[in-house]
Amino acid sequence: MDDAYIAMYQYGGGPDESFAKANKDGLELLAVQFLKASRDFDEIVNDDEKNVIPLDYEEDWIDGDIFIQYVEPVDKKGKQIKEEKPQAETFFDRLVPFGCIGGIILIVISTIVGLISIIKWIF
Repeated sequence: MDDAYIAMYQYGGGPDESFAKANKDGLELLAVQFLKASRDFDEIVNDDEKNVIPLDYEEDWIDGDIFIQYVEPVDKKGKQIKEEKPQAETFFDRLVPFGCIGGIILIVISTIVGLISIIKWIF
């Protein structure tokens, strides 16, 4: 993984305007860093002296304006994704297929009537 490269930048006024440039090897090495942090998470949380998981941020393959130096473990839950309940089918929802079929029948009848009118007009 000698060709690994990842660079993180902030191009605007805040962290919401950040991006990364990376090749596959760089992404894999960054993922390894986070997987190691995940592996050590329980050990660090239970240790009173350690409170962070250091990352190798001064490696040659990391560049840019933003460097993640360590992970601070927290016992905090993320927001739960709300599952939306399917809406009950309404009367109008049931009419849609009939309306589409009716529209197609109307187009077919109009086409047939139009063709018959053209044929009668020509002959």
